[in-house]
Amino acid sequence: MFLVLLAVLSVQGHFVFGVIMGHYYSLQKKADVWGDRANQKRFARWAVIVPMLCHGMYDFCLSTQELKFILIFLVFIIVVYVHVFKNLKRYAEQDMELDA
Repeated sequence: MFLVLLAVLSVQGHFVFGVIMGHYYSLQKKADVWGDRANQKRFARWAVIVPMLCHGMYDFCLSTQELKFILIFLVFIIVVYVHVFKNLKRYAEQDMELDA
């Protein structure tokens, strides 16, 4: 079961984690260009921590190979996918060129 889920969802999972990282990195870059040092540092940390925690949850749930963690994984991955794909269009619409 573990290997099947890993094989099927691995590429999509990394795509989603990359979108999450890119979102926070873009917020960090905007804060940098606008001179907002406090938010620049905060978003830079979030760009690393949030995807790392999501990836850790992903790996932990699948590596335990217990049914309860696989069910938690499925709920987690559905929630994350829905959130990312729901917001991806909004992120693209808010995209702007930054002069830096």
